[in-house]
Amino acid sequence: NGVADAQDRARGAEDAARDGAQDIDRARQNKADKERDLQNEKERERQAQQRAAESGREMDDANRRAAVAQQAADQAEAAEKRALDALQNAQREKEKQQAIADQ
Repeated sequence: NGVADAQDRARGAEDAARDGAQDIDRARQNKADKERDLQNEKERERQAQQRAAESGREMDDANRRAAVAQQAADQAEAAEKRALDALQNAQREKEKQQAIADQ
């Protein structure tokens, strides 16, 4: 009966060792999964930072283009005002010359 008890304990120890090995395998797999998740999250973060940087550059480019467009619009407005002033001066000169001719 002592032999049977020893065999039962040996089987119990084998079962415990097998369960322990399975627990270690599961823990290692879980660790590998978590490390993969971490790497994936780091890659997503890197991509998000890259998109943010690109978006910032696009925003800067858009702001520069808007400033250039505003400058061009301001120049066009100033040119229009000069042309209108020149037209009004020419009209006044024409009226003055007409008045002299009518005398």
